[in-house]
Amino acid sequence: MSADRTRAGRGLETRTFRVGPERTVAYGPAASGREEWALRFTADSGERVAVRLDEDAMYALWTEVHNVPWPRDETERGDLRREVAARAERADAETLRQVLDVLGGDQL
Repeated sequence: MSADRTRAGRGLETRTFRVGPERTVAYGPAASGREEWALRFTADSGERVAVRLDEDAMYALWTEVHNVPWPRDETERGDLRREVAARAERADAETLRQVLDVLGGDQL
């Protein structure tokens, strides 16, 4: 499977696929009688990508999508801002304090 971009960092490999307006994006139950959901994409390269999520993960994604504004900043800085926000959602209070110290400014 090819990808537009592959990055590795902190033990995680991230593959990025581009899905253009003429391609498909769909989600729904993964299969009848299962409690999994599937996100399905057709990449510009023609490859089909399917991501399976359990019910809790799908709910987390659904609430994330409904609470995040449209991502209009398509720069590296915009990508990094979204990544910081995503990681902040999973961080504990001590980690968030450390990040705020690095970024500077007053803390609550």
